[in-house]
Amino acid sequence: MLKRWLGLCILLLAPWALTAQTINVTFRYIPEPNAAPPVRVFVPGQFNNWGPNASGVIAAGAVSQMDLDASGAFYKKTISLTAGQSYMYKMHLHLNTSGTSNSWISDPLNPKTNPADNNNSVLDVTNPIAFQPAREANTSGQIKAFSVGL
Repeated sequence: MLKRWLGLCILLLAPWALTAQTINVTFRYIPEPNAAPPVRVFVPGQFNNWGPNASGVIAAGAVSQMDLDASGAFYKKTISLTAGQSYMYKMHLHLNTSGTSNSWISDPLNPKTNPADNNNSVLDVTNPIAFQPAREANTSGQIKAFSVGL
């Protein structure tokens, strides 16, 4: 009887144990201090059909568009990703209001890239995850703040 009860419990709990765990990952883009700030920033990748983009241009309001933080210091976007998976992505910057002047760049806060595939940034999703370490320097070049996405 005990074996049957245990077997039934395993059968009922097995699907729950096999479901993939999703993790909310917040991507950040911190503009270069001496460069003209972008008009819009996007985080296109395998998790959102690369933008989506048409001939390399992502439309304003696309699902991959990042929000400017209330402080105005950086852009951010939180995306639910599956733990145990790896994802490739990039940052896409609109340098004018129409988006016709734009740039695809590797994530400056993530040193892991895939040089065999357009230098796409690579994120290995783990739980917990520490992602995109960044430091902030004052005008003398001294580090005044350090942050990491968790």
